[in-house]
Amino acid sequence: MNMTQICSEFKITRQAHYQQVKREANKSAKYDNVLGMVQDVRRKHPRMGTRKVLSKIQLDLEQNNLRMGRDELFELLRANKMLVLPRKRGRRTTIPGLYRTPNLLPGLSISRPNQIWVGDITYIDTEIENFVFLFLLMDLYSRFIVGYWVATSLAAEGAIQCLNMALRFQSETDHSLIHHSDHGVQYTSRAYMKI
Repeated sequence: MNMTQICSEFKITRQAHYQQVKREANKSAKYDNVLGMVQDVRRKHPRMGTRKVLSKIQLDLEQNNLRMGRDELFELLRANKMLVLPRKRGRRTTIPGLYRTPNLLPGLSISRPNQIWVGDITYIDTEIENFVFLFLLMDLYSRFIVGYWVATSLAAEGAIQCLNMALRFQSETDHSLIHHSDHGVQYTSRAYMKI
């Protein structure tokens, strides 16, 4: 069976068949080119995610007259098993303390600054220490960070330093102040509760 008969069987013209073959070849060449660019970036940054990789190769794409969107790149990398899987983080910032206080926030109308401070801890990846813990106290009304402290451990000292910073910059007031946290051991420690 020759090509004319095959195309006739599928009810397409020979021209349409060859145009499709050319489109597939162009697409394959484009994908090979893009995969090469991604591999170049990943040699230096093996854990770089797809969105960041796309921003890194954008100039190369433009110089080679190639267009590649985020979703298309995700599909290409998924098909070639090149997606970077997220690492399971083993970093906990909350270890529950034994002491509990009632939650005063439900139903409360937040109407002024320095009415409620919310304490929380997160971590920041760094090149020097691998990661550090950031203790924060935020005014819930204004969303202003009233205190912060960076520490290399989750010891209560970081939370205490953060609270002391917040207290140093606050003026005296007749209004009560509610301190809200997740009851982690840092916030329920005797030293913190005393302050």
